[in-house]
This record gives sequence, structure tokens and C-alpha cells, in this order.
Amino acid sequence: MTRPSDPREPFYAAILDDWESDAPRLALAEWLDRQDDPTGRLRAEMIRLGVEARSLTAEGKPIPPPLASRLEEVEKAFQMAFRVRKINIFEGRFDRGFVNDWVVHRGYAGHYLAWPPDAHQDFGPMTDIPFWFEPSPIPGQPSVDYVRLAENPALRLWGTLPISADGGYSGQLGDDNFATLIRSPHLTALRVVKAFDHDRMVDCADPTPLGVRSLRALADNPALAGLTHLTLWWNGFDDEAARALAASAHLRKLKDLSLADRFTDVAVSALAASPVLDSVESLHLYGPFTGTGLQNLLRSPHLASLRALDLSGYTSGCHELDRYHFGEEWNALDAVGFRALLESPVLSRLEALCLHAPFETPEQTWDELATAVGGMPALKRLDATGRTYLLHQKLPPRRRKILHDFGRRYKAPR
Repeated sequence: MTRPSDPREPFYAAILDDWESDAPRLALAEWLDRQDDPTGRLRAEMIRLGVEARSLTAEGKPIPPPLASRLEEVEKAFQMAFRVRKINIFEGRFDRGFVNDWVVHRGYAGHYLAWPPDAHQDFGPMTDIPFWFEPSPIPGQPSVDYVRLAENPALRLWGTLPISADGGYSGQLGDDNFATLIRSPHLTALRVVKAFDHDRMVDCADPTPLGVRSLRALADNPALAGLTHLTLWWNGFDDEAARALAASAHLRKLKDLSLADRFTDVAVSALAASPVLDSVESLHLYGPFTGTGLQNLLRSPHLASLRALDLSGYTSGCHELDRYHFGEEWNALDAVGFRALLESPVLSRLEALCLHAPFETPEQTWDELATAVGGMPALKRLDATGRTYLLHQKLPPRRRKILHDFGRRYKAPR
């Protein structure tokens, strides 16, 4: 935070620490109502109206037009209060009083950097802020804008950082810029990092590498000790990068780890030996590793928290195209991998399992998988592809309702 004496700081910290919870927002709203600050009171009303609207949506109920209209009116008034102060802000989607999903496009990001410190503090916490700056004109050096952003204390108010390795439609982010940004000492509130290659996800082009330097900067930054969600798709996460991640002394609160790239058994084995996995509840791995790597993973002593395991490429952007782009099918569920999965004590604790089995998988293996699933009392969802009709036939009838075909409830063929 920029001013240690600011009484809003503990409220902001509580909101960033548990973004989904209503309680810290409502506590802030109650405090703001007692202050002599018109903009603060607008925020308090935004919070209350937003909480009410979200609650109705969660219950499957429509938002009454007067509520929706007043919420929109208050959000516009809140933004206008900043424009009156000559602070150039951009329209974003508000979530119970705070910005959630605010894209600052290339050419406009400089306006954000020009905000005075009190404007950042007044605007408060934000999540999902993709920043697209002009690329550096000097190869091998970071953009001046990324250097300025990394030095900006306003980063202490960021909760989620989605980064496109290729910069989306706005030029390439690259190794130098990402390394500069992700090693910032101000990212102390960051809980979610999503780094992916936009072009790779759209058309399965060759991955745009961020480089080991960037990923090592992420692993080595003590400011990221509170990180709970890490997604790295198609941006150069290879075996060396996996070793850097596994060796991190700070990443001890990760709950969700999703990796999709050209890493092998070496990477999976390094992760299996790492205490980084101790807190991971949801793990997604997709790459050219084999059943041997999966076997090492499932024998790891660091999987006590694991509740969801995803071994497919269908959740990493390109879906089934991944299997054909490189002229080979990446799948760790070979004979060794399947056997390791079926015999792993981890299986009985899983609440969600997502896998792609090769079509040549023997029918006996499907029999064994169906038997194993029948004995997994905690399992609530099974996403699969391959010869899933066999699995549907062999599952106990009472368990068939948990079977999905990658996001869709499974329907047996006629």
C-alpha cells in the first residue's frame, strides 16, 4: 500500500485476500458510510447493491430492473468522480464495488501510470488487469513502460494478473518484460497469475517462449508468497523452468497449478519431489511426459491436499488440436501411467478427475478404471474422452451421472 496510515488498508487487504467473500466488502461499506466522503459513499452503495445482485444471480433469480438500473447509475457516478479529478480511467466490469476485468489496451496504459498515488489508493483493489504496452524498441531490454509499472506501488492493489506471452493482438510481451514485471516487490497482494500464449491458444501456432529467466523470477520473488493460483500455458515452460518452480522457497500456498507445455518426465519428477505441491488442491499437467513421469508424480509424498487431477489437453486452450499439431499425441496414460493411476492412494481422495485415454487403450483397462471409480466415494465429476462409451457401460448405474465429455454431461451413443 502507498500510505501506511490509510485506514482503508486493512479493508483492502482483507478483500484481496478473499476476493470471493462478501464479508470484507460489507465491512468496508459500513466504515465508508461513516466517513465524510461522497465518493466513498458511492462505493459503499455499489458494494451493497453488487452483493445483492450477485446473491440473486447465484440463486438463479432475476435481478429486478430497479436494482440493475441503480447499480449501473452508481457505477457510472463513481467513475465520473475520478474523471472530474482529471484522472483518465477506463470502463471495466465492477464486482461488488471493485473492478474485476479491466483491460488497459496498448497506447492507453500510460494514462494509468500517470495517476497520482492517492488516485490508486482511492480506486482500490483490482483483479484481472491485462496490460498491453508498446514493445521495447531495443532487443534484449524491457519496455520503459514495464519498468515503470514494476516500480509502481499501485501493484500492491492487484489481486490477479493475466498475461498473454504474445501480447494478444498488441505485440509481444516477451521474456524481458515479463521478468521485469513479475519480480516487482510490490506484488504482495497477488493471488492469481495466468500466463499464456494467445496465438497458440487460437490457432496452435508454435509457443511464444517467455523464457526460463522469467519463470525463475516468478519462482524466486518473495513478494509472491501469497500466490494461490498459477497457470502457465504454451510459453516456454520446459524442464529447466520446472526445476526453477520446484526449487522455489516461497510458493507454499498454491492451491491451483495448471501447466501445459513441452515438458517431460524430468519436469514432472522435479515437481513430484517439491514441497510446492504440498498445498495444491487442483493439479493440471499436459505435455509430452510419459507414464513413468506420472508414476513418479502419483508416488509423491506432497499430494496430501490434492482433490482434483487433470491429465488432459482439453483445458489448455487448443483442445483436441493439441494432439495433432506436432504430429504426435501427448498422453501420460500409457500402460505404466494407467497402472500407476489405478494403484495410487491419491485416487480415493479425488473429487474431480479429468483424463484423455488413447483409443487403443485395452477394454480391460476401462474395466479396471470403472471398478476404481465405483470405489471412489469422494468423486463428484469425471471428465473423459477416448472410448468413453465403454466407461459409461461399465460404471455402476448410480455413478454414471458424474461422467462428462469435457464440460458436457455424457450421453451414451444410441
